[in-house]
Amino acid sequence: MKRQLLKFAEMYNFRRKKFQLKPFSNKNPPPNGSSYDSHIEKVKFYTRKYLSNTPEKILPSLKKSTQNYKDNKHLIDNHVTFNENSSILTKIPYSTVVLPEYKALGVDCNAAQFEYLLKTIYRPHNQYCIHVDKKSKQPFWSAILNIAKCFDNIEVIDEKEAVDVKWGFYSVLEPEIICMKNLWKRKTKWKYLINLTAQEFPLQTMQDLIKILKSLKGANSLEGTVARRNVERTEKDINMKPKIPFNKGITIAKGAVYLVVQRGFETYFPSLNHSPQLHIPGSYTGNPETDPVTYLFIGRFKNWGGYPFDYPCAGKRVRGICILSIGDLSLLANRKELFANKFHLDYQPFALQCMRELIYNRTRDELAGKREIDLSYYENLKMVKYHIGSSL
Repeated sequence: MKRQLLKFAEMYNFRRKKFQLKPFSNKNPPPNGSSYDSHIEKVKFYTRKYLSNTPEKILPSLKKSTQNYKDNKHLIDNHVTFNENSSILTKIPYSTVVLPEYKALGVDCNAAQFEYLLKTIYRPHNQYCIHVDKKSKQPFWSAILNIAKCFDNIEVIDEKEAVDVKWGFYSVLEPEIICMKNLWKRKTKWKYLINLTAQEFPLQTMQDLIKILKSLKGANSLEGTVARRNVERTEKDINMKPKIPFNKGITIAKGAVYLVVQRGFETYFPSLNHSPQLHIPGSYTGNPETDPVTYLFIGRFKNWGGYPFDYPCAGKRVRGICILSIGDLSLLANRKELFANKFHLDYQPFALQCMRELIYNRTRDELAGKREIDLSYYENLKMVKYHIGSSL
């Protein structure tokens, strides 16, 4: 344990030296002799400086060999080994949907951001499926493939099978279904499935995530609502012709595409998870209304600016969703959800770097025996108390 902790500390100090914000001084003055009265202004200055880096600095994966990547990319798993028995019992597949790359000064930020995410969540006993939007350009594909080929447990959906994702259509869900089918066929008998996008980042350490999933006792976590659903979408096709009548025994519930579900769950539609008469393993038998306290959707923190996801946004809102910033970190540090959405590397990169350091700090403290998560909140959630099936 001591040797393991020393290795982790060595890596941790490297990250601090690389990413810390140096205070302004005579040797490191602000531009044009100006002064800054707040840390936020300093962050903005360093953000502009960071985004002026060359693509080679932002995205080294394009030119790295597999061995160099494993040796030099500082995957947390190279330095942290958790209890083997615990790991085997809680294998988790990540069905990761990577959206098309977005550009900032010619830099493939989405690929670099995916790399950030993978470094934090990767474990050799988990399974990973990655879908790249078919419309993505070849350099982006190459970046993702160069990373994935280094690991036996990471699969990238072939470009021929990739889906051209268009919001508001079935193509949004299709990549998830493709990955779920592929993960189901693998020899590894995983316990829970979590889907992510490259713009998200964990709020919990991977060891805490395992403990939280165990505390769910086989329950699924999906957002669901009947009161806020769009009923007209279940009654009419786009051409406004009447649809074939739906099974009246199923409760039509609206929800997000994000999910934390056990292996026995066929798919992730909120309607299936909130129709107990179907006896789907892990589904909820209570009132299908997500709320911020007793029926929290733990899979994702996402600030929509409206109930039940109405929180202050220190960053900026894009189509209603808060793009998280340095000013949101104090809120994120105490959230109960597993992951946060949404970060943009070309907006405030230090928000991501600070979150990454937070996870490193907590992981380090876990190794040293100085930190233990309180699971009572999760154990008392309605979805845990009122779900179909026994513990995994």
